[in-house]
This record gives sequence, C-alpha cells and structure tokens, in this order.
Amino acid sequence: MARAPSQQFQRDLACFVQALAPEYTRRISGATRLFESGIVDSYKVLELISYLETALRIRIPDESVTLENFRSIRAMTNAFWKPDESIR
Repeated sequence: MARAPSQQFQRDLACFVQALAPEYTRRISGATRLFESGIVDSYKVLELISYLETALRIRIPDESVTLENFRSIRAMTNAFWKPDESIR
C-alpha cells in the first residue's frame, strides 16, 4: 500500500529537520517537541519556514508563525499541509 501524501510530507519534513540539527541523534517523530528538545531555535525556524513555503508552494503569513504551529512535525503538517492547495 502506498503512503498517504501527508505521511510522505511528514517523513520528508522530518528528514529536513534532522538535517538542520545533525547533532540530535535520536529519531525525530511527528510528535517530537522541536523547540523544547532544542532541535529548532529562532534561527532554524526561519529555515523551516523557507522549506515549507518552497515544498508546499505557499506563503506563510507572519501571524501563522507561532510556537503552536511549529511545535512538531505533526503541528506543521496540520497547520500548513493542504492537499487541495499543494501540488503533489
């Protein structure tokens, strides 16, 4: 059975986050708290925004850049991945 597109997106996003923090040796799951774990900081979130905007072909408005929306892979997927708005 093929992966659902959102699952593939989450996997790709987790790989990107892992590349942002190669010193973090544990696997990053959909629920890993990125800021609380020290994986993402205020500089790395800018790279995440750029990645999301490019991968999803969207513009993330400033008011959507919140801890709640960037707390985890799952939170980013729920906030920004819209299958009808993104080209897969």
